[in-house]
Amino acid sequence: MKPKSLAILILSAVVVASILALSMLSSIQTEKEKPPLPPVFEGIGPLGIVNASPVTVVVGCSLPEFPTEVTIYRVLRPKVDDVYAANMAQQLGFEGEPVPLNPGGTREVYAYMNETHMLEIGLDGSILLAKDTNLQLPRSLPSEQDCIAIAERWLTAHELYSENVVEVETKPYLTVDGNPLTIGVIFKVAIGGYEEHGLGILVAVGESGEIVTISRSLPQSEAYGSVKIKTVDAALGILKYYLTSPLPAPPDNLECIINMRSFTQLTVQNITLQYFNNAGYLQPIYVFEGEAYDQYSPNIESFVGLVDAVNRTV
Repeated sequence: MKPKSLAILILSAVVVASILALSMLSSIQTEKEKPPLPPVFEGIGPLGIVNASPVTVVVGCSLPEFPTEVTIYRVLRPKVDDVYAANMAQQLGFEGEPVPLNPGGTREVYAYMNETHMLEIGLDGSILLAKDTNLQLPRSLPSEQDCIAIAERWLTAHELYSENVVEVETKPYLTVDGNPLTIGVIFKVAIGGYEEHGLGILVAVGESGEIVTISRSLPQSEAYGSVKIKTVDAALGILKYYLTSPLPAPPDNLECIINMRSFTQLTVQNITLQYFNNAGYLQPIYVFEGEAYDQYSPNIESFVGLVDAVNRTV
């Protein structure tokens, strides 16, 4: 081989190696530049009661199996400004300027009013549309299936439906003495194959198919990485520890939050893996649903407990 050809080959190899090294270094730097994943319940006050009676926890369902690793997502905050809000308001049938801020106030929501409804557009892109009148008991309400069809037509016509809807359910919404004023149609959404807890669309349908309330919270997100998750047994142990302690939940407890605490027995009837939106990320949680009883009360209450599913020890 000629010396010149050998020199060219050596130079080419050095260039390729340098490119690969820079690529690997760039990847490593990118990973290191990622901020640490915040606790899933960061900033959410835990529920606790001083000297609460320990709770007997009974698992009335089989423990489901889940993968050992799942994707986490970073929430993408939209640019909600005057133009964005004006376009959305017009899309939903509202004209004019938003309700003005108080002197010296900071914009936290864009609010609009028309003859019958109020519209609020949050800085996170969420939407709340509500009828601005006192509701009377309806003479009759559409059937549940009709309410679903009415809600779907309205959302589609106003470009608010989501392709991520995985389940639709109905239940009475706004009741007086047990009588429903409206029927709520809940559109649940999922990401990565798992439901997004508390996110989705609610449409409340009233008499003659009138749209009374729209609540829409569907943050955009992008895959951020993957995490190892706790086993269901480990998460159940955290829930039991949380419930059986007579002490109120410590303020730094970031692993478990519950919807109620004043009871003595819990029967867990359903366990699912879902995503929870908080602190800028969608992170996996275990959701424990069941019935709570107290020996001094005949009432049975619906219980929901959320446990951080991320294994943060690895």
